[in-house]
Amino acid sequence: MHFTERQLTPREQQVLSAIVQRYVETAEPVGSKVLSEIYTLNASPATIRSVMHNLDRWGLLYQPHTSAGRVPSEWGYRVYVDSLLPPLEGLKADLEKFMLSQLLATPHNEHLLDQVVQLLAKICGCIAIVTTPARSPDRVRQVQLVSLDEQRALLILVTKTLQTDSVPVEFNTEVGDLLEVLNNFLNAQLQNRYCDALLPINWEDIRYQVEEHIRSLESSLELLERSFHQPSAVKVSGLKELLKQPEFSQAEQIQPIVELLEEEKEAIVPMLQQKGSEPTVKIGKELGLPPVQKCSLVSSAYCPGGWVGILGPTRLPYEKGIAAVEVAATILSTN
Repeated sequence: MHFTERQLTPREQQVLSAIVQRYVETAEPVGSKVLSEIYTLNASPATIRSVMHNLDRWGLLYQPHTSAGRVPSEWGYRVYVDSLLPPLEGLKADLEKFMLSQLLATPHNEHLLDQVVQLLAKICGCIAIVTTPARSPDRVRQVQLVSLDEQRALLILVTKTLQTDSVPVEFNTEVGDLLEVLNNFLNAQLQNRYCDALLPINWEDIRYQVEEHIRSLESSLELLERSFHQPSAVKVSGLKELLKQPEFSQAEQIQPIVELLEEEKEAIVPMLQQKGSEPTVKIGKELGLPPVQKCSLVSSAYCPGGWVGILGPTRLPYEKGIAAVEVAATILSTN
């Protein structure tokens, strides 16, 4: 009988959980004797061996060597993450207290995103990734030209979601009373447009009045438009933490990941993205990209439009990783 056709018994759940936790801690295959001695399973080594054999047969464990203990498979980790994780509230509270204390002790001239990604890598012992918030598609609510002097103004854009952006406008000649004409015209032209599509504008109705100022305004509008096209920047920390993991102690094991982070860092962003507000866990081949198919990723969205996550071996400390990523997302959303 295949695992998908049945549910694990309480004892099978206990044994799978214990093996995952032990293997995450030691990176050594887990045997029945160790389980019976360290974990309260209320079962003999022979009974535990029988349960392990069944879990192996269903594809949740595997035996890397004939005489070795068992190691969780990707499917075993998936079942553990989906069904067997202990409550994380206490861990999240402890991590939030710790992370905030560390952030407060960091010099204020360091950007919060850099602080968080470095701290996350140290806590979880793997690579941490954070993207700067991408500007979501938004429409123009209002534009306003505010005079700075006779030939300079500030062009302010307010979006439907009340985001604001501004750019200077350098006119070739004095604007004078035309500023009000330009304000009325720009609002008529731009209201409800998407902020990343401010140009072109049909100037014909007032061209004879403002011909000499059109180029200046178009240059400033192009700058505003460009600001809404900016892609997310990706910040990464923790490669030296990953090198400490036995799975990546050899150059050929870590090289594909290093090349991905150096040459195609933006390819990581789609892996971080997910639907909903809860942290998402992707394990092994679920990640899709060959360089990281022996890894696991925990990611979460933070407002507005950013992503934060950790990337490590499939032998990831899932409880700590999920709790830490969720706490990091909360900190980034509220600061």
